[in-house]
Amino acid sequence: MAYDPLQVVLIIRKESPDALISFVTRTFDVLKQSKKLYPLSGLSCVQTIGRELFKTGSPPLLNHFLDSAISLGFELPHVGGVSEEWQVQFNPAHLRNIRVWLDLVEQDPKRNTRLLSALLVNLALGGVHVQDTDLFQKDVSRLLNSPIQQVYSLVKQ
Repeated sequence: MAYDPLQVVLIIRKESPDALISFVTRTFDVLKQSKKLYPLSGLSCVQTIGRELFKTGSPPLLNHFLDSAISLGFELPHVGGVSEEWQVQFNPAHLRNIRVWLDLVEQDPKRNTRLLSALLVNLALGGVHVQDTDLFQKDVSRLLNSPIQQVYSLVKQ
């Protein structure tokens, strides 16, 4: 799945919030159809769209986006043993999904409590796989440095 992030940004900056609701619906329909083939590209698209939509500040548009992002689903780790080289086999989109959702939460933690709650539920039910080399602590530090005061108890979980 190929997409042009610049084109997406230009569309979001140009269109009205009402037109963008339709754009989000159509985009997520395509993402749902291509999720299995191109999970990493789909996650990049979700991140690009989300970051731009948060700049609009439109509550109905942001709620629609968050509903769509959550309904798209979460990439579970699917740890499946080890390879012949003794490397753990897992879903490479899992950590990317965590990072994308954390990045979106950072954009406006107070507004993103549903996304953060969905992330917590998915991690609790599906587990987490982070390799030592993934430098995941940088992502957590960035989240903790965002304005999380009003949702601190949720972030702490």
